[in-house]
Amino acid sequence: RLDLAMHDESAVRSLSAVRHVLDYLKPARRTQVGILGTSLGALTSSLVLGFDARVNTAVLIVGGVGMPEIIARSQEKGVSALRDARMKAFGYHSPEEYLAALKASVKIEAADFVDFSGPKKVLAFVGTKDVTVPTENQLQLVRDFSAESEEYARSEEHTSELQSRLHLV
Repeated sequence: RLDLAMHDESAVRSLSAVRHVLDYLKPARRTQVGILGTSLGALTSSLVLGFDARVNTAVLIVGGVGMPEIIARSQEKGVSALRDARMKAFGYHSPEEYLAALKASVKIEAADFVDFSGPKKVLAFVGTKDVTVPTENQLQLVRDFSAESEEYARSEEHTSELQSRLHLV
């Protein structure tokens, strides 16, 4: 899909899906419910953290805030291809024009809901050489969520080095 509204629609669907899982698991009896997300999963997890008081802990791996900036500046192949197709289809003449259109269209931002559902404990892993989620967007997530953070910088591979360090792959 080329339309810009797809990002908010996707965020709502993802948030709804996670909340349905939480409803099914009935975590109200537990005092700690956490969520782990990598990349787009970290963006979704940060939304859940803001919207659902049942989740009070998160580990966010190369996530970020500022979805329009991430979409406009990511160097990930699929995102770059989508950006190029949109710029051509909608007649955007510069990356700045594309970014302005995204900012006007993308309204759901995790950082807007940081204090919505109470205090949270957040650990963010920041890839300082990551080319998929720009480092500044990752660091902004750390600031917005008052997160503890660990930085890693050895590779431009989006998450592979960190996932192998955490034994996730």
